[in-house]
Amino acid sequence: MKIEVEYKVYKEKSKLNRFFSIVFLVVIVSSFSVYANYYVSDVSFSLPDSVFILNESIQLRGVLTQANYSDNGTIVSSLVAISGATINLTIENESRSYVKNYTFTTDSQGLFFSKSNYYPSALQVLAPNLTGQYYIITSYIDPNNTKWFSESGIKVVN
Repeated sequence: MKIEVEYKVYKEKSKLNRFFSIVFLVVIVSSFSVYANYYVSDVSFSLPDSVFILNESIQLRGVLTQANYSDNGTIVSSLVAISGATINLTIENESRSYVKNYTFTTDSQGLFFSKSNYYPSALQVLAPNLTGQYYIITSYIDPNNTKWFSESGIKVVN
């Protein structure tokens, strides 16, 4: 009978030790895990000119880069090019009203571009068909639904 009681006590201690060991392991592992809780993205582009003729083809080239950080500010991944991302390009007039919209997908190097002699199969972006001041805006929405953008002003003449 004494052996039976000692065995039950040992069995209960063993279960308790196993439970605390698992809890301890989970705490230790999770403290070393780093999660990307926020992103810093840069979507930039360049234009060959700032003045275009009505309906002229606008040749642009841009790149998307992104860095990931944990809540405590630890960098998870440094600034890297993002491939396969959706880039929205919007043309707005001087009063910030929508004129045209285009959607690009970044390539394996994080680049996006419009139709040109170098990229003949790319999407063609045309200058508006009315003279005036316009804004070209490129934007990207990161995995946390934060919108990142850049813009450039252009003039369209006859």
